[in-house]
Amino acid sequence: MVRPIRSLLRSLAPVAVLTAVLVCALPAAASAVEPIFQFTGRGNGHGIGMSQWGAKGFADHGWTYPSILSNYYRHTKLLTVPSKTVTVYLQLTNAPTASWSARSVSGDLMITYVLSGVAVTKTLPGTGGKTYTFKSTGGASPYTCMFLGTTQVGRYPGALTLKEVRTDGQRPMMIVTSASGSMSWANVAYRGALQLVPNGTAATIRLYNLVGLEDYVVGVVPRESYASWPAEQLKAQAVAARSYVMAGTPIVYCTTSSQVYNGYGRWNGTVVVRHTNGSDAPVDAPCAATAGQVLVDADDTATSYKVVKTFFFDTSGGYTEAIDNVWTGSAPDPHFVACSDPYEEGTASTYHRWYERKDAAGNVIFNGSPAYGASVLRGKLIAAGVPVPATITDVQITKRGPSGRVMGILIKGAAGDDKTLSGSTAIANFRHALGWGDTWFYVSRFSWDSATAKIGSGGSVTVGFHASGAPASAMNGQVKGLIKDGVNTGKVLTVTNGYGTVTLSAAGRYWIDSSVYNSAGRPDPSAGDLRGTQWYARNLNYPLTVSAAAPGGTPAAPAAWSLTAVGLSNRVDLRWSKPVGAASFRVSVSATGFAGSADATGFRTVYKGTATAASDTGATNGTTFYYTAFYRNGAGMWSTAATASVKPAPLTTPTKLTIAASPTSVKLPVPFVLSGLLTPGVNGDGVVVEVQKPGSGRWSYSSLRLTYNTTSWWYRYTPKVRGTYRFRARFDGGGGRMASTSSILSVTVR
Repeated sequence: MVRPIRSLLRSLAPVAVLTAVLVCALPAAASAVEPIFQFTGRGNGHGIGMSQWGAKGFADHGWTYPSILSNYYRHTKLLTVPSKTVTVYLQLTNAPTASWSARSVSGDLMITYVLSGVAVTKTLPGTGGKTYTFKSTGGASPYTCMFLGTTQVGRYPGALTLKEVRTDGQRPMMIVTSASGSMSWANVAYRGALQLVPNGTAATIRLYNLVGLEDYVVGVVPRESYASWPAEQLKAQAVAARSYVMAGTPIVYCTTSSQVYNGYGRWNGTVVVRHTNGSDAPVDAPCAATAGQVLVDADDTATSYKVVKTFFFDTSGGYTEAIDNVWTGSAPDPHFVACSDPYEEGTASTYHRWYERKDAAGNVIFNGSPAYGASVLRGKLIAAGVPVPATITDVQITKRGPSGRVMGILIKGAAGDDKTLSGSTAIANFRHALGWGDTWFYVSRFSWDSATAKIGSGGSVTVGFHASGAPASAMNGQVKGLIKDGVNTGKVLTVTNGYGTVTLSAAGRYWIDSSVYNSAGRPDPSAGDLRGTQWYARNLNYPLTVSAAAPGGTPAAPAAWSLTAVGLSNRVDLRWSKPVGAASFRVSVSATGFAGSADATGFRTVYKGTATAASDTGATNGTTFYYTAFYRNGAGMWSTAATASVKPAPLTTPTKLTIAASPTSVKLPVPFVLSGLLTPGVNGDGVVVEVQKPGSGRWSYSSLRLTYNTTSWWYRYTPKVRGTYRFRARFDGGGGRMASTSSILSVTVR
């Protein structure tokens, strides 16, 4: 729920470690280098409710704690309510252990246990200041056993409660000499009492702190905020901590599973001191100033109220998020809506923007934000249980909440095996795979068209590169800095819609350096701006290697290099093969003839990119169009042409459409195949199958356009329930073919 601030600096691996990972995972040189995915982002935590660093920013600007709380928790008000005892589980891993050791500060122990349904309380003389070990016997009716050294000095049925008896006027405390609490420290001192509870039949035991609400809050605030922070922030933290536990379950954890709690102080061998060396003491006055105060709904009364469970977290990145956009299945809540966090940026939070630093002039510079090759990224995602394609080609953010936090991800695959991620669990797994503390992130993609290139006889070679990210406008403009063998050449590269080319005349190892800002000002990589992302800092292991002294010329066109064109009504569908070594394609068209080269003038460009299909919607019925396709290899050289011509025309209705099934009787859940003929076949006919399911009299779509073939079609259907299914096929796509329907076919599912 919340984040222990003092452990945050360990939550992300150093940049040097990331570099080492990339080196180890470097693939062998291939005809096309795999893409690099670089990430920037903001925030740390779930993003719901109060940002602790943001609250500090408000306090720094003079806001009082009621105003701070009202910014993060909408439609709420402060109310003073009666106190209660809080039960805190003190084991760091939230699991029972074999034994616990504890002592009083100086007074004797008062114990309470239940015997035959009656609570028994007594003081044990001579126990003051002595360390005792407690274990469970296990079994059907476990006992709690008390040891002094190796000698058993007590045996009590069930749970045992320990409390110090003081006669010197000091407040009683208990010291757990075993490692306990959120920091797993030894000799932590706790106000209130300790309770030891056998863990069922197992010979293990749990330890709880039974502590008053205000003492609990004093133990939480310095763990969730820095005690040196402004008093108004500490007051806001105290109210949030108090409200969270008052609105929650009877038992809470000492970790981020609930709130971070580490007791009152530590025994130094002589006295109890505040954590660490008294540094927690500044929280006492702010906590006392808000004693008993919680947040309730603005419409509640002093006699009829419900405490708001005040979620909070470390860093918002500048905006919090609505609860229903973060946790799948949560209903919208007027107390937890997306809201601005305007003063967090001025604080020292490491995670307001990830990997950010400033130069001497105050300019924002992003210091090596992490990037991963596609294969490395895929391995990390698999390890975190994220479904991935066999070969990752792109990572796209498909949906964001009002704050910018990610709600949908599309991982594109080379074989069309794309994976879509949505819902809090899937998105959380993605961020956990890469070690992030928040889902507010951006991804940019970079790749050379080839891992290697050779300078031909003309003394230069033109190579292409691709970049993508969000927003799309960031993928247009100038990128300053082409690195050759580790030295910035200062060459300016032009990017149009994420695509660019550069002409190289010397052998070497090249990569992109886009860290030099251009005239557009100071770009913000956390908003997806390519120009600020220092590609070179993470791409040293994926350069373009250019060699010299290779003969020039055009690569021979393999026999499989072909282009097909299918004429439809006012449209032509194009498909082409992908020869080995093809890095990108260009298809042009004219009504007068084929193009002699990829750069020929007077031709309209239908397609430019890496796909193997496109549609030309600018075709006029009755006119013959001449299409010419070229592919470019890794050295930047264009192939010979592949050509096709076609005359689009309105489609006619075939005289017959048939439907058949194999088999016509199956046992659930065995699938069967529907198929049929087009007679006579007409190019471009689209077939859809409609179904009447058992018990339904309605026809509904079972498939969309199945085929563009000219003689036959087929479709695989998997039934869900038993009964008789009725199918029919019809033509779809205009041209009056909607009425051309096959006969009705019945299939029995047993």
